[in-house]
Amino acid sequence: MHPTITFLRTRGLAVSKRRTFARVLAAAAVALPVVLVAGTSEARTLDCLPVTDDWEYVEHDVAGYAVDVNNAGQIVGGLAQEPGSRRQAFVWQNGNLTRLPALTPQGEAAVRAIDDQGRVVGSDVYSYLTPEGVLWENGRARHLPGGLPNAIGKGVIAGNGVEKVGPPAYVLGKAMRWTGSAWTDLNVTRGSETIDANEAGQITGTHKIDTSAPHPTRQLAERAYVWSAGSVRELGTLGGGWSSAKAMNDLGHVIGHSGTATDHRAFPFLWTPSAGIKPLALDDIAFGAAADINDAGTIVGSYSCQGHSSSPSFPVVWTSPDALPLLLPAPSATLIDAVAINDNGLIAGSVWTASGPRLVTWRPKPAR
Repeated sequence: MHPTITFLRTRGLAVSKRRTFARVLAAAAVALPVVLVAGTSEARTLDCLPVTDDWEYVEHDVAGYAVDVNNAGQIVGGLAQEPGSRRQAFVWQNGNLTRLPALTPQGEAAVRAIDDQGRVVGSDVYSYLTPEGVLWENGRARHLPGGLPNAIGKGVIAGNGVEKVGPPAYVLGKAMRWTGSAWTDLNVTRGSETIDANEAGQITGTHKIDTSAPHPTRQLAERAYVWSAGSVRELGTLGGGWSSAKAMNDLGHVIGHSGTATDHRAFPFLWTPSAGIKPLALDDIAFGAAADINDAGTIVGSYSCQGHSSSPSFPVVWTSPDALPLLLPAPSATLIDAVAINDNGLIAGSVWTASGPRLVTWRPKPAR
């Protein structure tokens, strides 16, 4: 995923693996998948990148969108809604879909992440002014009062609280960790947030280095960080004044976006403890966004070669941070997101059509 914890879907640069989307008009269904494989000739309107032949595109008959995937191949997301219906969260695996219950009969479940043990975190958004944190385990919803979870790794839950300050009054985030019975402040600077957690118990996020900065200028005063065993390490920038984290793998490698000294665009980066922060490969005028990274270092996200962030973008995969990404195969003339990848190379995403979203995956092909 945010100091006020809004649930929005954006295109182009602002791509995150932890997202909850607005209402869409479609009904949920589960059936056998339909496999569509796009060849290298299907480059659509993006002609600056080749299409990879290492993954195949699979469209599933699930009317919903993906948010996260774990190493067991379990995908969590949100089901599409009919007018007047409540938002529902799901876990999908091998054609089987399980709906996750809300905290109350009137609630709306919105998921954020799943760990390798199948535990899911998110929120009940029955009241949009006061959403409630939730942990789903063994099919049951558990209330996590006082904070909103963003990520979970091996039972370690990272989340955010809010703090109202002033005058003038505005809202600051508070990075926190669920310790089993209560939320504990990570003691990062005020105005901070968590974004992701890994199976080693590390947490990444974005912290505010100038807590006096009001909301409109907060991005210029932020840095990505990694929290580990009580200590906080700032990840730096690509030469500009700010950076923000998006996801991390179990090795503690972080992807995100940063400003540079000479360009106002947000550039995707990879940070590792040994090499520090470095930009992902882009064409000179391209825009790219990183969404997720697995332990092999494979990164999924979106890419546009048309020179501005509002131009159409397409799902891509970086197999090396030093090489340009490759287009993931997909049908032409569609709006498609790749939001998460597991250590087996399974990529989860969504195709957006006039009738609403549909779950898609990219399966790695066997080595030739």
